[in-house]
Amino acid sequence: MKLNIKSVYLCNGYMNFRIFLMSLFFLLVFFSKAQLYVLKNTPSDSRSMKPVLFQYLPVLCDSFHTMLTRKDASSIKDFVPDVNYLKMTFDTLALDFRADQVIVKQQMILRGLQRDYRKIQKKLDALGIKFLKLGFDSISYRYGSDDNNNKYCYVTHHYSKRKNQFTISYIAIVLNDHWFVGDKLELKIVE
Repeated sequence: MKLNIKSVYLCNGYMNFRIFLMSLFFLLVFFSKAQLYVLKNTPSDSRSMKPVLFQYLPVLCDSFHTMLTRKDASSIKDFVPDVNYLKMTFDTLALDFRADQVIVKQQMILRGLQRDYRKIQKKLDALGIKFLKLGFDSISYRYGSDDNNNKYCYVTHHYSKRKNQFTISYIAIVLNDHWFVGDKLELKIVE
């Protein structure tokens, strides 16, 4: 068997080139550092967030009115007590609730308000009205308490647009001396 000198040089050259590429690859891997890309405005973990606490009902109502103009149903969670706050409230009131019942209660309040808020948005869209175009007139309060001395308030925001009058109403509740939005968020057209 005869070996051609050209084929030996090509074979050695090919092997040298493969060794060069592999060593370059391993050097790059060895000296490079992996980096994790992090967004600038990443939201923090929702479990670590403290609930927004309102000691006065007018402050809650003003903040809730501002939230209504944003068209963001997820921001309603700032006006609903979180699970830890509800658990603390039930413990303070000596109510017997399991942890899963507290979570279900909190989620029922939150999902109900978000569903009602989407209904309001659909109703306004069907009428061809943008919420920002509604003129804010006033807020009315009707305070009450139940048999267990739990305090609540029927809050009604009054709006107008041209000759039409609108109201958005909801129930605000007091838990451990702080106000939260509780239930029955609805839009009515006053005729």
